Formats: sequence, structure tokens, C-alpha cells
Amino acid sequence: MEGAGREAFDVFVSYTHADVEAVEVLQAALEAQGLRVFRDHDQIATFESISRRLEQGLARAKVLLAYYSERYPTRRPCQWELTNAFIAAEALGEANDRILVVNPVATVEHVAPVRLRDQLFPAGDPDAIAAHVARHVAAIDGPLGEQVVRTPPMHGRALLGSDRFTDRYATMWAIYEALHGDDVPIVAGRVASRPAVLCGQGGQGKSLVAEEYALRFGGLYPGGVLWLRALGDQIRGAATASDLAVQVAAYGALAAEVLPDETVAGLSADDLRSHLLAEIADRGPSLWVIDDLASGLDDAAFRAWLPIAPEAHVLITTRGRYDKGSRIDLEVLEGPDAVALLTAQVPPVGDGEEQAAAAVASMLGGHPLALDVAGTAIRYEGSTPYRTLQQRIQESETVVDVLEHTGVELPNGHQPSIIATIGGALDRLEGDGLTVLELASVLAADVPIPVELLRPQDAAVWGTDGATEIQARSRAGLVEVERHGLITRTDDGSWRIHRLVAQVLGHRHPERRPALRTALRTHLLDLLPLPADAAARRDAGSLVDHGRALLQHEDEAAVGPLAVWLGGYELRWGDPAHAVVLAEQGLVAAESTDDGTPASTERLLEAGATVVHVLRVAGRSDEACEIGERLAERGIAELGGDDLRVLRLQHHLAAALATAWRTEEGVPLQLHVAERFRELLGEDHPDTLWALSNHAIDLSEAGDLRGAAELAEQVLVDRVRVLGPEHPSTLTSMSNLACDWAELGRFTDAFELSEKVVAARDRILGPDHLETLQARANLANRYLDLGDVRSAHAIRVEVADARERLVGPDHPDTLAMRLSVAESLEDLGDPVGADEIAADVHRRRRERLGEDHPSTLISLADLGSRLRRRGRRVESRAIEEEVIERRARVLGPNDPATLTATMNLAVSMQDDGELDAAIARYREVLTTRLAGLGADHPDTLWVASNLAAALFEAGDLTQAEQLARSTLESRRRLIGPEHLETLRTANLLADILQQQGAREEAAELGLVVVAGRSARLGPTHPATMAARATTAQRLWDLDRGAEARHLREEQLALVVDRFGPESPEVLDALVGAALVLVDDDDVARARERAEAAFRLHGSSGDDRADLGHVIGVWNGVLSDLVGDHEAASRWLGDHLDALAAVRDADDSLVALGRRLHERLRGDPAGRALAPMPP
Repeated sequence: MEGAGREAFDVFVSYTHADVEAVEVLQAALEAQGLRVFRDHDQIATFESISRRLEQGLARAKVLLAYYSERYPTRRPCQWELTNAFIAAEALGEANDRILVVNPVATVEHVAPVRLRDQLFPAGDPDAIAAHVARHVAAIDGPLGEQVVRTPPMHGRALLGSDRFTDRYATMWAIYEALHGDDVPIVAGRVASRPAVLCGQGGQGKSLVAEEYALRFGGLYPGGVLWLRALGDQIRGAATASDLAVQVAAYGALAAEVLPDETVAGLSADDLRSHLLAEIADRGPSLWVIDDLASGLDDAAFRAWLPIAPEAHVLITTRGRYDKGSRIDLEVLEGPDAVALLTAQVPPVGDGEEQAAAAVASMLGGHPLALDVAGTAIRYEGSTPYRTLQQRIQESETVVDVLEHTGVELPNGHQPSIIATIGGALDRLEGDGLTVLELASVLAADVPIPVELLRPQDAAVWGTDGATEIQARSRAGLVEVERHGLITRTDDGSWRIHRLVAQVLGHRHPERRPALRTALRTHLLDLLPLPADAAARRDAGSLVDHGRALLQHEDEAAVGPLAVWLGGYELRWGDPAHAVVLAEQGLVAAESTDDGTPASTERLLEAGATVVHVLRVAGRSDEACEIGERLAERGIAELGGDDLRVLRLQHHLAAALATAWRTEEGVPLQLHVAERFRELLGEDHPDTLWALSNHAIDLSEAGDLRGAAELAEQVLVDRVRVLGPEHPSTLTSMSNLACDWAELGRFTDAFELSEKVVAARDRILGPDHLETLQARANLANRYLDLGDVRSAHAIRVEVADARERLVGPDHPDTLAMRLSVAESLEDLGDPVGADEIAADVHRRRRERLGEDHPSTLISLADLGSRLRRRGRRVESRAIEEEVIERRARVLGPNDPATLTATMNLAVSMQDDGELDAAIARYREVLTTRLAGLGADHPDTLWVASNLAAALFEAGDLTQAEQLARSTLESRRRLIGPEHLETLRTANLLADILQQQGAREEAAELGLVVVAGRSARLGPTHPATMAARATTAQRLWDLDRGAEARHLREEQLALVVDRFGPESPEVLDALVGAALVLVDDDDVARARERAEAAFRLHGSSGDDRADLGHVIGVWNGVLSDLVGDHEAASRWLGDHLDALAAVRDADDSLVALGRRLHERLRGDPAGRALAPMPP
């Protein structure tokens, strides 16, 4: 300890040891200014050590300088030092001068009391702070003085405090403000007109807080601290005889201590109070603590306890929720404070002990009594006490079971039994209050409870089924339990019960809990929206958590329907894997009964519909089909084929059949469901339109894209007419139709429709609603269809960030969008960033869903493709083969996903030059898809197109042409001649025909491709420009120079207009346009363009060195043709040999260049009359 002894000090530095390094620098700066500094090194937190520091240092210092970090208010010694300096400074009337604060953080919310925020120094230059402190101290006379260590007389209770007290500094200052006000100096003798009422449940530490306040702020009360024991919940009713007797006893005990020479026997409470007030009237302000005032007292009984005098400050502790006085609610301890109390006696040491301590504190709900009991009992738990206690709690039914019989003793004689402590308040409850609290106790612990949930319409609970009476009794019950402090109201009007209160109730009345849970499950289903509706995410809120809690007792009745609902909810908004577990749990519950009678078919069908849907979406279509077919057969047999529950189950079954590649069964079944709905409910009924909408989706999946789009258009028209243009179902139809149009290549129409959906959902639901975000994700895809990668990427990033904020970083929708972000990021030229995102997505899916989940395998396949694009072909091939093996094992060898993985492997084999192996794989997949989907399905045609390309590359032109031609004819018929897939096949066939020598047909097909891509993708899309360049070359080869020139000139103009004359994209177009001018005998312009192309090649950073040499040789040829032989020699000398060394160089151009160069060297003035190369 520095500066000990009897000397005076200028500055007392108050700090927490965690900030010692910064404080040592500041101390050196202060001492450099000639200031005498007191700084304690020990930082011991016991009451005795704190008192010693106050006496030896603070009382003899002029000012206290607090290094007020965020840790400072959580350290008991710091708050003692600050509080006592504050009291002494107030006594001197110099609070604003005697306390200085250095704040090392940007915010000030942690600084208390509020008035200290006017004395802040930002933690910047220590020398500047020290200089300011020196000037400030120079103007101050004398030390803080004896007021720092003055201890008031204590009556009624020996106030010892507790070294385990976890500092509630904000509560301490709230009590001070309540008793004295913000702006009234204490020395003025004015007091707060109302008592401070400290409210909290049993075991919250109210008495200890009051005791700590009396010790810490005792210097304010020279008249003494007078402690009255009100005996709490031992008192019943209002102003009863027993209550008055307790008052007499409490004031009598206090009077016997304060007035030892007077006879107080037989005096009333009022007389005793008057004698006490008169005795201490001359001492100055006093603090009266009325500890554990009974809850539920009326106004007269409450006031009867209060001492009325100008200098009497009253602090009441109570479990009751009184609105009298200045109420201060004492909450449970949060996070670090809870852990600090738990570990105050035994610090966590060793692997996992700190994490276990935090887990135990959370399991105890931050309840101070439970934390203190556990912290005391932990001394007997062995070498890893916190992990041992955590395991014991996890294995026990309740925390109370573990802590009830520890045999520990708590400070100041506090009751260690949680059941006894909380049970005292429960004993005061009457019928409706107890019912409300029991209902709350079987719900999720520490989760807000909407008031509607506490009103189940169940006669077994209330003894009546009258809705009005139940509502009135529930309201009355809530009033009662709040008055007794057993339940708290949240800011949004919900209610919250502490988990220990709930567990104590369970110990007292276990026989009632099954009936309560059954009633709440049934009632909860009435409150919940449809699980897949957008409203579910917005409106379900805490109801979902309560539903999960009510499912923990699977052997009870009424589990099934709630489990089914939660399964559907988890599928859409939460964890798909958990959704399957819940749905199956619901189905099992629906199939069983308590008395062994046959299960209700109606319940089975309702549960089965959700189970089939959940299993299908989770990638388990075969199981979905098996369950759906079994239940549908039973439903038809018992209820008939036109029962609506049967039809709704068949609706989901049809979707599962289509997903399982049983389209020949699924599509007709969906149509049957739609027709029966139309017959039974009418063609405009929402269920009819729902079935027709899904039938359109089935048609699309079955390959009938035109039929799907036509039906989707009709459904949209009907929904607009029946439901309105902005009904959620209408917007869903609009979104589906946009996707159908995109599949058909109607990109502009699809884009405009998607924009309308986004605008409507944004306006109706808000920009952050999940349905709005899905619409924006679809719009991003439409931007990609139009070639606008930058806009698509920006939207994808926004959607991914919003989903992460709303549903978490690991939600399936968030991860799917992150993978899309990676795709567009790579397209924008950042493969490294894209790979990092993709790897993170795969890691999260693997950890959350498992190695074999379909989504995990999608991201694994994506990683394999990325490795191939990075040139890591061996690793890529290994991943591709692993994906095939896993999908074949999990989904089956003929599952669409397995076949897609096989296709990806075939593409890699083709890319690696393993053409025979690739062709064999293509044929294998094609055979399977022909058998399963038919020749006209889009997936079949995709395989056929790839096989044709592989055959072409292998030199089998005849088979390649036949397959490409038949694929082209099918695509023209099915999706139209201008669909991009049709045009892609036409382009392939043109390449094959060119190679076969059918150059005219190849050129004509090329013109069709150029026109189609211009219309669909735009004239400057890379695919359009590639087709235009190739077709121009083919037309030039056919001596169709005018057409070739037109395409080349068009290409150049379009590229310059879009990218600018100096952009790299102009280079290829400029070269092509130069060559066609030669054929048109416009050699001078051709030379100008060739020279411009060479300059652009150098300035644009184009890394194709061979292209630069090609352009250089052409410049030599063109210079010679216009008579500039010197330039021709220079061009050829610089580039001819380099071009000849390039692999796959144009031999005819090299030969022409050599002949010309030799001629020029022999006859510089001569002309080279060699023919132009093709």
C-alpha cells in the first residue's frame, strides 16, 4: 500500500486491479505533477480491509479519482470507496469538486450516480489528465475528513454484511436516489416524501441488499439505522390482529434496545414509534429498514408500519408488488454477476470448469439464494465441482431436487431451503391465484407468457367452461400472484415466472400437472397460426417455446397435434432435422391411445398430412410416400375418397410421389385432388386453387413447362379475382408464375412479375419479413437471367444478412443464400472470397445437419466444383466420387440428386480428356432418366445434350449430330425455339455441322442463335457476342461478306457503346471488324482498326500474349497492303517469330507473314501479292 501512515494526500486513486497497468501510468503522471497519491496494492475485498483503506487513505485525501472502466462498478471495494467519498463530499457541500472520474470507454451508461457524468475525463493523454487534476486540487482546502469513516448507530440487527455479496451497484444508487432525490443536497436536511420499496421474490437477497446499503451509505444517517423485522409471509390479510401484534413486537424489540431505561411494555405500536422518534430526533437523519413486509397489505396496514418524521428515511423490503412509495424491483442476477456469486467461495479451476460454472448459473436462473446454496455446497463436490454439479442437475428432474438437502449454512442465518423460502409466499395464495401460477409453472421457464395462454377453456382446470368466467378468474388470479411477487409483468404485457418458483410448485402439487399440460396443449393450438404461414414467424413468438416445453412429457395425452404443428413450424422457420423428429413424434402419438382403443382416423389423417410434407421437404420422399399411401388407403376405406382430410393428405402425397420420381402417379393424383376439391368446394375455393397451384408445380417438375405456365397463369387470374391482387396466396401464384416464365426463357416478363411481388410484399409485410426476403431472392435470380450479376449479388448479400439477423446464421435459408452469394461473388471476379463463403456454409451444414444430409451434400458438391475451377482436379474428383457414394447410399442410386452427381463426374471426366469414361457415364444416366422420366423431360434432354457434346469432342460426328438434332427438335417443341436451352443445343448442332462440312446449315443455325440470344439475353451478353463472332467468321468463310461485315460492325458498335472505346471488352470486336474490312477492300480502315486493337491490347492488361502477336502480324500484312513497307517490316520483325512459337498458332497466317517478310528484306519497295489467308 503506497502512502500509508498519518500524512495527507492530494489524490486517492480508486480502481479495479484489472486496470492496474493504465492506472500505474496515470499515477506516475500525477506524481510528476507533484501530487501526493494514495493507491492501494492489495485490492482485498473484505469489509475490514475496505474500512482500513477508507481510514488510512480516503479520509486524508482531498479528492477521489475513480478510474471508471466497465469493470469498476462490478467490484465491491471500488463502490465502497466511491460511495464513502460521495457521502463525505456531500457533507462538505462539495460533491462536484471532490470526485473526479476517468472514463476509458466511449459510453457513459455504466457510470453511477448520474451526476458523476459531469466530472468525466476521457482516458486520453495521462499527462494532460494529471495537469488538469493538479490545477483542480490546488483550489481545494483540506481532506474529505472523518465523514468518510463515520459509522452510524445500528439498532435492531447487527449489520455484518457478507464478503460473498455480489455488488448490485445500480440498485444501491437507485435506493439512494429514491430516498434522497437527484438534486437535493443531503446536508439540507430534506428527505424523500415516500419510502423506498425494494421488491423481489423470496431468495432474491432483498435483506442483504438493504443491509449492504445501510453499511455502505451509513454515513448519511447519524441518527442511526433502525431495523424492524416485519416477518413477511407469516402475516396474512390486512390490518389483522396478527399483523398489529407483529408491529408491536418489532417496535417493542427496537425500543428495548434504543430506550433501555424506559418501560415499553404494554405500549401500542404507535406509542412505541413515537417514543423512538423522539429519542433520536436530535441525532439527525435516520434510516428505518422495515424488512420483509408482508405482501397483500391494504393501504391502511401498509401505512401503519411507517415512522413519520422529517428526518426519517424508510427502506422497505417485501415480496409484494406495492405501488406505494418508490418501488425498486430486485431482479435475478445476470451473466457475470450470477457466476461471481456462485464461484465466490470456490474459484473454477481446470478444464471446462469456467464453462460449467456459467452453465450452472444459467440453470439456476440467476436466483441469488440458489446460487449461494450451490456455491456453498460446491466445496464438497470433488476436484471438478462445477462439472459435477452441472451433471447432477442435468440428470435430476429439477434444480430444487439437487439443492434442497445440502445441509449448508448461509450468511446472517438466511434460510437455505428453496422450497421453504418460496413456499412461504405460495401458502398465501388462494384458488384462482394458485391456478394461474400452476398453469404458468408447466410452461417454458423464464420465457414471457402471453396472458391469453393462461386462460385455457377447460373445466378440469377451472371447474367451469364459461369463457367469460374463466377470463375474469384468470385476471383476478394474476392480480393476486403479482401482488405476492410470484410473477412479473414484462414491458409487452406478458408475464414471467422464475424457474425455481415453477419447480417448487411442482414439488407441492405434482398430481395436477398432467391435466394442466393437456389443457394448455389444446388451448395453445387454438392460439397458433398455421405453421408454414408467414404470420407464424411473426405472431407465434414465445408460444413456440411454450409448445416445446409442453412436449417434454411424451406419455401424456394431446401430445400429437402440438408435435405435428411444431414439426411444420420447424420445417419452415427452424431446424428441418428437428422438424422430422417432431412430426414423427406427433404421428406416433396420433396412432396410440391411452385405453388401447383404435386411434382416430381423423386425427391420423391430419397428423399424417404434415408428416408427409415434412419428410418430403427434408429429402425423405420414399418414407413420405410409404406413410402417405398407408394412411390414404385407411382414410378412403373408413371415411371415403371425398373426405376433405383424405384429399388434403393425398395432396401432400402427390407432391411426395413427384419428388420421388413417381411422376406418373403423382401428377394424376394431384389433378384428381384438384378436381375433387372443385366438385366439393367449388372452383373458386382456396383449397381448389391451392391444389391447382401445386399441380402446376408438379407439371413443371414432370417436364411440362408450357402446361405448368398455362395452369399457373389461370390460377393467378382466379386468385386475383377471388382473393384480391395482394392476398398472400395471390402473391405466391405470381411468384410461381415468374419462375415458370423464367424456365421458358421469358426473362423480361419473369423479371417484371418478380418486381411486382417484391413491391407488394415490401409494402404489406415490411422489408425484413421472411416472405419479402424470399421474393427478393427470386428477383436476384431474375437479374442473373438478364445477365446483371452485380445487381443480383447486391440483393443476395442483403437477403443473406437479413436472414442471418432474423433467423440466425445456421438457418437453412440463410445458408442457401450464402451459397448463392458465393456464386455471384465468383462471377464478379473474387474466387477467393467466394471459396471462403462456400467453405463456411459447408462447415455449418455438416455440423448442424450431418455428413449425409442432402443440403450438406449440395455444398460438398459445390466445393468439388470450386476445386476443379482452381485446377485442383485430383481433390475435386475425390469429392465428386464421395458425393455419388453418399447420395446413392442415402437416397438411392436412381435418385435425381445421385444422377446429377454422376453427371457432374462425367463432365469432369470429359474436361480431363477421359472421353470414353465420360460417355459411358452419360449413357448410364441417360438410360435411367429415359426409363424414369421419359424422353421429353428437361433433365433427360440435358443429359442427351451433354452426351452429344462429348461424342462431338470424341470425333463421333454422326452420333453427335443425330442426338443433338433430336434434342433440338424436342426442345423446340416443348419449350419453344427461343428458349436458352434450345439455343444452346442449336449452337452445339451448328458446331457439329461446321465440322462435318455442312457449313451453310451451320451458318444459318448460327444466325438463329444470335437472334435468339439477342432477344433473350441482350445483344451485349457474352453468350450473344460469342455466337455473333463465330457466325460472322462462318459467313466470311462462305464468301457472305456483307452479312459477315454487318455482324462484325454491329458487334463493335454495341461493345463500344456499352463498355466504352478503351475497355478490354472492345478488343476482340475490334479485331474481327478489322478483318472483314480487308475482304471489302477497305484496307486503310482495316489497318486503322488493327493498330487500335494492338494499342488496346497493351493498355487493357489483356494477358493473351499470343493475341498480341496475331494482331502484330496482321498489322504487318495490312501495312504492306497500303504501301507502308517500313512499318510492315517492323511489325513482322517484332511479332512473327513469337507467333510461330505459340502452340496452336494459325499456320496460314504464319506462312503468309514469313513469305512477306522475306520479300520485304529482299526488295523493300516491292509488294507482297500473296493471297489472304481464310
